[in-house]
Amino acid sequence: MDATSPWTNTPQRGITPLLAGHVRRTTCIDIVNSDDRLFLRGVCVDRRRSQDGASVVVVSSARLTAELAAGHRLTSLELDPPASMNEPLTGLTVGAGFRRRARSSLACVEPGTPLFALIDDLPVATLISGYGKLYNNSLGSTNPSLAMVDVCSGWRNEGLMMTEIRATGRMPVPVGPEAPRWDDGPQSGWERETVGRPGDMRRARLIDVAPDGSVFATFRDTHFDNDAVERVLHEYSLRATFDGASGLLDHVIATPESLPWDECPHAAASALRLSGTPAHDLRERIAVDFRGTTTCTHLNDLLRTLADLPTLSTAQ
Repeated sequence: MDATSPWTNTPQRGITPLLAGHVRRTTCIDIVNSDDRLFLRGVCVDRRRSQDGASVVVVSSARLTAELAAGHRLTSLELDPPASMNEPLTGLTVGAGFRRRARSSLACVEPGTPLFALIDDLPVATLISGYGKLYNNSLGSTNPSLAMVDVCSGWRNEGLMMTEIRATGRMPVPVGPEAPRWDDGPQSGWERETVGRPGDMRRARLIDVAPDGSVFATFRDTHFDNDAVERVLHEYSLRATFDGASGLLDHVIATPESLPWDECPHAAASALRLSGTPAHDLRERIAVDFRGTTTCTHLNDLLRTLADLPTLSTAQ
């Protein structure tokens, strides 16, 4: 079954160029499925435009390359800049519990830095890689319903996806719109690797902080269909304000831009619950409190990036 939703028609058509005095972090992870192997290549760059708008400088950057075997077992991990490890991460499953083990092993990697952001994004990049196999019909007949039911709004028990799984024993295939281009180059801040084979995927995200504390953040998960056309799978944006003196967030409002299932957009209201939360508490708060059908796994990951605001605001 190919399934469409009215929410899959509104991906953002462009990203505002980096403005004077703003700091912007862009992250892109390319996901390549190859037989029983999974390859992840990520780059994260922080840029600042001068107060007079005349120049853009790179504040900090990082790169990551990972290879995973069957069962999402990490077989190799290359980090740039290099980071010493208290214990090796190779051999671990990149899934539940990986972030905790990575933080313990890579204690030298400061939270809020580009390298930390890339490592923190590995579990969800790995999770969505299954869609690449779903689109090229190599996923098999695995039925994920027992593990995933009610995990978020899109997977709610009575929703379209779970209804289809119970009826057919297979995942329905969401058909998203062609992805409008988000311009590359220093003015917008994007830097990405090149993918484009059928079954490849891309996870791009952005967080932009203005001198007055206004925040814009967005992310987009895409896949390349059998004609190598890049199509949107998940896309959210959000706006918020951040007080650097108190470290508090306010007016956190999420907008569903392009999502696979009719039930997914209901999760956007969960972002309002973060108003008044200290940014440095976000990752713990979301892990504990943002569960179930009022939330979205992918929106949660976007909200987690707001924990990096203290670091980004000091780069202005």
